[in-house]
Amino acid sequence: MNPCTRIIFSSRRAMTLIEVVVSTIIVGVMMTAALSAVATSAKERAAMAHAATAQALGESLMSEIDAVPCGSGMLAVSLGAANRTAFDDAGDYAGLNDSPPAERDGTPIANATGFARTVSVTNVDPTTLAPGSPTSGFRKVVVSVTHNGKTLATLWTIRSVNFESMSEYTE
Repeated sequence: MNPCTRIIFSSRRAMTLIEVVVSTIIVGVMMTAALSAVATSAKERAAMAHAATAQALGESLMSEIDAVPCGSGMLAVSLGAANRTAFDDAGDYAGLNDSPPAERDGTPIANATGFARTVSVTNVDPTTLAPGSPTSGFRKVVVSVTHNGKTLATLWTIRSVNFESMSEYTE
């Protein structure tokens, strides 16, 4: 052996192919979990935004209905009138299907694609809130808001000829 040649032994060890594969699998699983969490978060954020929009659309229509007198007698069926400026009492809103949602004058509401609002108005007995006669003077108004067929908000109120708004609840 040549005295000038030195053999240097190192205690360092190289990574094996198995170690590389295992670490790649671990990183892949971690990335999949992280991306799944981000996707779930985005879906939840969109669902919350749709719920907030539905609530605002429902409250807007309920406020519009609260602004007109309760009315008495038989209920009209609106059949989804595009322009509601002629509605002069709550009974005129019975059967309203507002899809896509629009203002009272028929102007479309911005950013309401996929939403629909429906209104039911029923005469009720004041003691039980069960369906009653037109002469009871009490009406239950229910506004439901859906997005792509899924109900996201339901608001209801009891109206009276003598006392316009007794209570309002949101489900």
